Parts: sequence; C-alpha cells; structure tokens
Amino acid sequence: MTEAQRNWRIAAIALLSTRFIQGFIYWRGGSRRFIYVPSKPDPSAPSWMANKFQTVMHGQLRCS
Repeated sequence: MTEAQRNWRIAAIALLSTRFIQGFIYWRGGSRRFIYVPSKPDPSAPSWMANKFQTVMHGQLRCS
C-alpha cells in the first residue's frame, strides 16, 4: 500500500466515524421529539419546546 492510499484510508475512517456520530446525534434529537415526547412539536401544547421563548418574545406568536 502506498503512502497516498494509507492517507486516504485514514481520512475515510475519520470521516466515517464523524458521520456515525452526527447520525446518532440527529437520531437522538428526532426520537426525543417525535417518539418519546410527541407533544413537543405541537405549538398549542403547554409542553412545547419553545413555549418559554414564545411567551417572552416581544410581539409573540399567536397560536389559534
């Protein structure tokens, strides 16, 4: 194996681990919002994830 091939192999392994970690982070966030606590994406629910920010904002959003 040449030096260039070895360098590309190391880079590929590093990128693969980075992609795995990023995928795990996105899966964890999505599963928390949509599987474990499905009321979070509902803006009219009191447990909405941005409810505190929405109530403190100047000219807050109105949900009907």
